[in-house]
Amino acid sequence: MYRAFLGLFVASTLGGSAVAAQSATSGIAGAVSVPVPGGQPFVVPGVTLTLTCGSGEPRIEVSNERGEFRFADAPAGVCALAAELQGFKSATTSVVVIAGETVAIVIQLGIETLHEEVTVHAPLDAGEASPIEAHVERMTAQVMRSAPLASERFQDALPLIPGVVRGPDGLLNINGTRSNQSALRFNSADGTDPVTGEDAIELPIDAVSSVQVRGAAFAPEFGLSAGAMTTVETERAGDAWHLMLNDLEPRLRRRAGEFRGIESWTPRVTAGGPLV
Repeated sequence: MYRAFLGLFVASTLGGSAVAAQSATSGIAGAVSVPVPGGQPFVVPGVTLTLTCGSGEPRIEVSNERGEFRFADAPAGVCALAAELQGFKSATTSVVVIAGETVAIVIQLGIETLHEEVTVHAPLDAGEASPIEAHVERMTAQVMRSAPLASERFQDALPLIPGVVRGPDGLLNINGTRSNQSALRFNSADGTDPVTGEDAIELPIDAVSSVQVRGAAFAPEFGLSAGAMTTVETERAGDAWHLMLNDLEPRLRRRAGEFRGIESWTPRVTAGGPLV
């Protein structure tokens, strides 16, 4: 009887030890941190950890708020453990897993160097694709003839163009530039006095076809101008002779409600035609 009880006790003890040895599993546990100047590691939560053991499928875990992670039931052998987090350098290490034991490991991530890269591509013909055009105002002879002018010169009609103002001294200012800073051209000929910079030629309205005022004359063909440019296009004779009469009506003088003679009378006769 005693021998039977002793045999049963030994069998149960050996069987329990074998079951305990079989139930003990291996694993990997640890934490993720970054180095700080003070020397104490700073734990990093939210790190993605990938464990690869042999030919098995990779396993993925994420570190908790204390930077800790754990891989349970890891197979025995050499495994590769990689840690990744945006803004930090990735870290990879090898872990030797022993059957029935939990391997403790600490992974440190390096801070990624911040760098920016800017690439600028410009077309070779950028200047030709978007040329800078100066604002040009144009006034025809018909407008000048119908406007009430003090005299019959084209200069008196220029204040009708926006940006042209006659100052208290009687001189014209175009886009803020003085009269001696602007240039005057008749067709392709220079009409500026080289000494004073003022207009050297005065033409009557009947001899003018149109007037153009360029607010910013920075092109090479306007090298004599520091500001605006006024271009006068004269009337062309044409293939046939013609005769034009203007301002035949006199201007009466009125004083104290009564007409007393003629104040002014400036009739003009213009003839033009081919010379050859």
